[in-house]
Amino acid sequence: MAQQHPETKERIYTLEKLNQGFEKWVVEHFGSKRIWITCQVSKFNAKGRHLYLELTDSKDGITTAAARGVIWGANADAIATRFRQYDFELAEVLKSGNELLLRVNITFHKVYGLSLNILEVDPNAVLGDIERQKQETLARLKREGLTELQKKQVRSSIAKRIALVGSPGTSGYTDFKKELLGNNIYTRFVLKEFETSVQGDQAVPGIVAAIGEASRWDVDLIVLVRGGGSKMDLHVFNHYDVCKAIAYARVPVIVGIGHETDHTLADVVAHTSEKTPTAAARSIYLPIGIFSGELNEHLRHIRIYAQDYLNTAERELWSFTSFIYANTDTLLKGQQEVLDFWLTKTERAGMELLQRHTEWIVKTNQTVYQRSRKQLDDSQNELQAALQGVRDATLTALQGKRDLIYHLRLNCEQQALQAAKHQGPQEVKQALQWVELHVQHFLNTEGEQLRFLVQKMQLVDPSGLFDRGYTISTVDGTDLQWCPPSLVGRTLTTYSKNRILESTITKDTPDDGKRN
Repeated sequence: MAQQHPETKERIYTLEKLNQGFEKWVVEHFGSKRIWITCQVSKFNAKGRHLYLELTDSKDGITTAAARGVIWGANADAIATRFRQYDFELAEVLKSGNELLLRVNITFHKVYGLSLNILEVDPNAVLGDIERQKQETLARLKREGLTELQKKQVRSSIAKRIALVGSPGTSGYTDFKKELLGNNIYTRFVLKEFETSVQGDQAVPGIVAAIGEASRWDVDLIVLVRGGGSKMDLHVFNHYDVCKAIAYARVPVIVGIGHETDHTLADVVAHTSEKTPTAAARSIYLPIGIFSGELNEHLRHIRIYAQDYLNTAERELWSFTSFIYANTDTLLKGQQEVLDFWLTKTERAGMELLQRHTEWIVKTNQTVYQRSRKQLDDSQNELQAALQGVRDATLTALQGKRDLIYHLRLNCEQQALQAAKHQGPQEVKQALQWVELHVQHFLNTEGEQLRFLVQKMQLVDPSGLFDRGYTISTVDGTDLQWCPPSLVGRTLTTYSKNRILESTITKDTPDDGKRN
């Protein structure tokens, strides 16, 4: 008998009965129905062959519905096989955040509650969602001008410093290094490696960080490689953040992803897109090989042209040499005639110039001689007058000295007579001797001074200088110390005892006091 509520008298059900009622109702209304629903994957978990999902619906980022879903082992294998035909792995399709179109039937278990038995997953919906995301990202990249930034960069044909971004140990990473460093054309590269994952949840931030770090190094190129993969694997390279990092890279970026037909957005924004990592490596060393070959070819042509030029020049040299040897006498004779003509003309012009200036030179020499002679006579008269003055002064001085001696002698004699009167003959005799010695010494001293003055006057006498071989020189009748600074070209007149010499000054060197 069913229980009743003591107050309301309403029937009371157990949870089991309630869930049995739900289960019966679901079976009656949905037991055989299969319906299509759209939802997002919130969580995915695999247990053995069975796949368990948490599905949600949302609007403006807010969850509006949730349900559990399960793909049993047999269905999981069939769905995975179908997706492989589209180059997808089922685990990638069921990743969190993916939008799916599912065919399900509804089940309700009195213990486990409501769940959705997933029978099919529409690949077209997955492809459409990926394409939709890709087109939205492409439109944003174009709107922000990021698709053309890399194309504006200039890529050098000779790139030796390479930054490699990829996952070490993967086939694409290994193939790129092997091709770049093991080819037969050029291998002297400087390779800087920036390791990162290229799949999984950490792929996007890892690739972005690696490209940013590579841009800060002194490299010529950045190469992003991956050795192929499914559409979902390559969907990482459609991410806006990855494309933005490539577009803003400081140097040209080469993308080498193993794909034959589909292109990612990374291929669109990169400077250069190659189908495989191996092709990316070839695109780096082949231009160097082509440049080296062209350079060697140009060098070969330069050597050929240079040799031809040298051969031609050598033939021309021998031709000119033969011509010179054959015409040397004729050339020399012609040059000798020209030289004789100009020499005769120069001599004639010199004689005419000399004749025109002879009279002026004679007059100038006479004037200079007369002025010099007059200056010499005046100087001689001045010296004779000075000498006469010295002699007169000396005679006057001697006369004064003689008068002084005379008065001194008289005074001494008087003193001697007085002393003789008082002191006796002996003392007078001694006094006279003293006076005589004193007078004799005075006369000797004064005589020496007189002779010195005479000799001094004789030294400055021009006739005495001429006797000793000295000369007196003037320039244009002017003493040397009053002449202008430069005397080159002027006439120097030199006076000696028996001759008067005239000469032209060709060099005038100032005396700096440093003569040896």
